Amino acid sequence: MPVFAALLLFLIIDPCNFIYPETAFLNTQNIGINIIEISDENIDDTKVVEIGYYEIYERFPKFRIDSVNERDFLKIPSRDAFYKANIERRGGNLVIRTSREKLEFKEYKNYGGETGWSGSEYLGYNSRMKIFAIRNNSTAEGLGFGEMMLIDSVTNDQYKLISLGDYSVSLPEPSVNYKYMVYYQNPEYESGTLSIAVLKIGQRHSGHFLKEYSSCFIEGELSIEEIRWKDDTTFYLKMYKSGWDADGSELRMYTYFVADLK
Repeated sequence: MPVFAALLLFLIIDPCNFIYPETAFLNTQNIGINIIEISDENIDDTKVVEIGYYEIYERFPKFRIDSVNERDFLKIPSRDAFYKANIERRGGNLVIRTSREKLEFKEYKNYGGETGWSGSEYLGYNSRMKIFAIRNNSTAEGLGFGEMMLIDSVTNDQYKLISLGDYSVSLPEPSVNYKYMVYYQNPEYESGTLSIAVLKIGQRHSGHFLKEYSSCFIEGELSIEEIRWKDDTTFYLKMYKSGWDADGSELRMYTYFVADLK
């Protein structure tokens, strides 16, 4: 316990250590994304927007996190911003329908051989923002890589949330009144960096629908299990550090924090 207490003290004093883990590029060859039924008048309107590069987050202010009690976290109700509305599946593909076209994604499963587990996972639909969430996965040289994609069902724009490590970032969690969205990437492989990033939500047709806003990068092998927004500028984090018992089962020591964007 003294070692963990020292770790918490470090986080409270200086919670953001901006050491960026190496980024592995996604092998899209094994994902299998097809676009069908596109009318000529809509092709030029389709955009793929990459957001969340570390270099961009570096330009913006960093937020801090401070320790709180478990009861403070539990006061905030949990909610699921994305729900898995039924979507069409055809020939082993997921079919996402927007107002302008129909997208097909090879469904995530074990294809065997070098391809292994690959494809796309449907994570849900947010009715307030009218966006679908898809995670594209690929296996290369025995390692898995992932990429989070948000698909705007109104404009047909596709937002790729850039990985801050190797695997995909988490499904973003919007604030209470949809002013911001927060997502994270837990430490992985040999990296001990926990990455937390916030996007600002703007007007859909303004060209600034989703934009980088703030971030915090933490060293110390802490991971996030859950995030709950209190309002539009304050969110609480349930975090843990893993250990192992004699049987090799994972043990988690939980701690709780609050972040304020103001």
